[in-house]
Amino acid sequence: MSDFAPGIPDKKDFGNIPRAQNTQWTLNIQRHDADRAGVHYDIRLSPPGADEAYSWATRRLPGTGEKTLAVQQPVHKASYMGFSGVIEDGYGKGKVKSLSMEPVDILKASDNKIEFNRYQGNTTKRYILLRRGSSKDWLFYNYTPSEKSKQYKDVPDYKYSYKSLEEEEVDTDTSQEEEV
Repeated sequence: MSDFAPGIPDKKDFGNIPRAQNTQWTLNIQRHDADRAGVHYDIRLSPPGADEAYSWATRRLPGTGEKTLAVQQPVHKASYMGFSGVIEDGYGKGKVKSLSMEPVDILKASDNKIEFNRYQGNTTKRYILLRRGSSKDWLFYNYTPSEKSKQYKDVPDYKYSYKSLEEEEVDTDTSQEEEV
């Protein structure tokens, strides 16, 4: 069976977003200048080892403290992530340019909400995709605090860095641990 369109095996498959918490997925942002839909951005998220990428189309990328509509698209093949080039005809006809492909920390993911941190240099940007009802319409919200708004105290203002420890430096005595 051939694909419905480049990267889209089935135009009716919107997939079920797997529940996840505190894990790393891959984010791809593509600028798509489509003949029919015009300029928009495709947001794709793919869990590790998955053959599929969950996808949304939005007219603009939200700035700090902003939200915008993101319309869920059919599940794409994970191998389509990072694509730049021209779709010659059919669905999506036009130019596609991959702007970013990077790991993101998924804080929570379910079929109705995805919350993730994106790291750019030493800064952290937090985003939330939130389904509106049972439709394909989602809100894409940039939850990153700004200088004016420090209300989101749980968003770190830096990327975590982890020191490597030699085996003899690690305290393996668990008898003093408390149950949480």
